[in-house]
Amino acid sequence: PMREIDLSFVEHAKQNVEEKLVNLGVAQFNNQLYAEALQTFQKCSKMSTSVTANDLLSNIIAATDSLTKSKRCALLVGIDTYLNANRLVNGTSVDDTLALQNILTKKCGFQSEDIRILLNEEATHKNILTAFQELIAESQANSTLFYFAGRGSNDKQDNPTILAFDSRSQGIQDIHLAELASLTTYKEIN
Repeated sequence: PMREIDLSFVEHAKQNVEEKLVNLGVAQFNNQLYAEALQTFQKCSKMSTSVTANDLLSNIIAATDSLTKSKRCALLVGIDTYLNANRLVNGTSVDDTLALQNILTKKCGFQSEDIRILLNEEATHKNILTAFQELIAESQANSTLFYFAGRGSNDKQDNPTILAFDSRSQGIQDIHLAELASLTTYKEIN
């Protein structure tokens, strides 16, 4: 029976585990799984006996921690039915939008209160433009995402558009993608 443990073997095994944890943390970070990367780097830091490694890990942990706490905002629009019944969709746009909301909150660090959702009759021309302008205002300080699931089209000049719930009814036109782009004022945003 073994009565003594070779300390060099233990140290080698510990370094091997530490290296694997660092590699795992880097992979998680690169895949934007910041909360998971933070936990992995924290575990690695507790294992490390090297002052240099601990200093480096402390910097990585601080940077990763700030990413997990940064605000992320989204505007998600899903339209299955339209006021003008001639523009029916296959019925998966709302489901896709809600699925994305779930992914953003469970996997991407978005908070529910920072996600605005417009579904079907809520997704009017006016409401989409207003919510988009609010999202642009948020983008100056935060990471933002705009998602649209529904019908798209082109105008007579072949410019791309999206259809709001009330588009092409009561004189309301489609929303031009160029109009949305112009609201961003082409400033560098997150």
